[in-house]
Amino acid sequence: MAKASATKQWQQRLEEQRQRDRALAARQNELDRRAEEERERQREEDRRAESLRQAQEFADALEAERVRRDALLERLRAEKRREARQERQHRQRHDALLTVLRQARRQQATDAEKQPPASDRPAPSGQTKPRSDDTSLPRPAAAKERRKPLGQPAAQADRSVSSARMAQHDAERASERRKERMQQRRDEATAATRQAAARDERRQAVRAADTQAGRRAERRAEQHAAARLAVRAAETQAGLRAEQRDTARQRTRERTRAERVPTERPVSEPRQQPEAPTPVLQARIPSGTLSGTLPWLRTHGRAMVTLEGAGVVLRGISLRGLDTAARDTGFAGAAALDEALAWGPTVLRVAINRSRVLGSSGQLRAPGYFEAIDAIVARAAQDGAYTMLSLDRLDEGTVFGTTTAADGAPQPNFIAPRPDYDCIGMWRLLAERYANEPAVLFDLYAAPHAPLRDDLSGMVIDWDHWSLWARLGVAAVRAVHPRALILVAGLDWGTDLSGFPLATIEGNAIPNLVYATRIEPGRSVSLPMLRGLARRHPVFVTEWLGGARDALQGEVAANMLRADGIGWTAAHGVGDPALVRRRGGAMEPTSFGAVVRRALAMVGEPRAQPARGFAAAML
Repeated sequence: MAKASATKQWQQRLEEQRQRDRALAARQNELDRRAEEERERQREEDRRAESLRQAQEFADALEAERVRRDALLERLRAEKRREARQERQHRQRHDALLTVLRQARRQQATDAEKQPPASDRPAPSGQTKPRSDDTSLPRPAAAKERRKPLGQPAAQADRSVSSARMAQHDAERASERRKERMQQRRDEATAATRQAAARDERRQAVRAADTQAGRRAERRAEQHAAARLAVRAAETQAGLRAEQRDTARQRTRERTRAERVPTERPVSEPRQQPEAPTPVLQARIPSGTLSGTLPWLRTHGRAMVTLEGAGVVLRGISLRGLDTAARDTGFAGAAALDEALAWGPTVLRVAINRSRVLGSSGQLRAPGYFEAIDAIVARAAQDGAYTMLSLDRLDEGTVFGTTTAADGAPQPNFIAPRPDYDCIGMWRLLAERYANEPAVLFDLYAAPHAPLRDDLSGMVIDWDHWSLWARLGVAAVRAVHPRALILVAGLDWGTDLSGFPLATIEGNAIPNLVYATRIEPGRSVSLPMLRGLARRHPVFVTEWLGGARDALQGEVAANMLRADGIGWTAAHGVGDPALVRRRGGAMEPTSFGAVVRRALAMVGEPRAQPARGFAAAML
């Protein structure tokens, strides 16, 4: 009887749970439908507002063009009227001048007819009329006497003719000046028309650019909204699946207990056992084939968080060697991953080589190189550690000047001042390969810096060049891997953070971007600058270096980074300087390595201690 009662209660709870599941699914569908209707309504309102704005702008442009055309036509009509009036005045003056000339000629002809011959003129008083045979005057003088003007009326006619000619010359000069002024006005009107057309074209280009920018912003907003909805749907689905798993577990426990309860004893209400909390660095639904249960990471404010919103501070070890490895096998063993992971890091920074990735140099070709990276990612993910791919060298042979070693001797520098454009293709290739792997993080370039004095590469780097290149790298990765978490280092070997944060064209901070720096004795980032940036944006120390004499400073830096919630990778597990040394045939941490080991032990669950130092395999 008791067993039948327990079975009935279990069936009743099962039916209630089914009803709750159906109600929850119906509510979720209703919320999705309302959200979709709201988005569609908002898009329709935006399109209507954009259409009204474009129509108003077009109407304003037509009205402005009509006003400008009417003004131009009015100026041309006024100019034509002025030219016609001036032309009439010129014709009137020309006709008056011709009339004066005709009158002067008629007056001259009349005076000449009325003038008697010279032989019939009365002789002046005191003189006798010369005879026809008088030889007192020579013949040339007589001829000259006959050619003298014929009196005052003739002189007046000559002056009238001269005045008329001068008036005609002045009229011609005035006409030429008028024509020049008219041509100048026409040229000015043509220039003004061209300038107005150019201004209209510029306005139309600006409006077209604004329209395109608005459409791009609308598309980005829609993409962001779709991404947020996808994340919410994924979270809701994950919650539903978790609730279903809990229900299934509860049903299994109830069924087991109901079967174990004797028939003569009453059935007690089953108690739910609290589940163990899921670790922060373990996803509910694994992604990729290499990442195991590591969750996707993103930025939120000044912190790195999971998709569920749990905060994550990554601390780990930097590994060198894959950027200079000469063999296509054994790097995972040469890097001593097992020993390094035994220190308990949550991230491994792996230096890579651009030419090796592209398969253009060295004995280690691209297929073997990818297999080595895959092996590191998978092995680190097994121990709950992310893998940060950091571009350290362009190739393994090019020297970019010399630096001074600890003993004062010059040593070659293989780190280029900045990346080249082949690095864009490299990052796109890696992003395509690891687009579904949340365990892989991307560090665009380890240490951009000013060229050294004896660097003959000719590379120039400043904040303008570096910010442009960083945006190109981010765009190359995000084009094929939108969820990628990307690190961008500062200038001056990563210690100058004055140009951060990087912003989009609209002035917004680029999402899912972490700003990288380094801490090194003698060349470290300014702590006020680091803390000021870390208060607003996520910051990560990609190379935390120290020697045997830097243990005390290392303790201070570790406490400061822990207090500010800043992640780091200590350098180097494999490389120079190393965090371990050989003593008495065994490997043990250096004084700075001991600081790093203690700092790692304070984060996460305790790990088993390594049997030997993680660089033993190298020596």
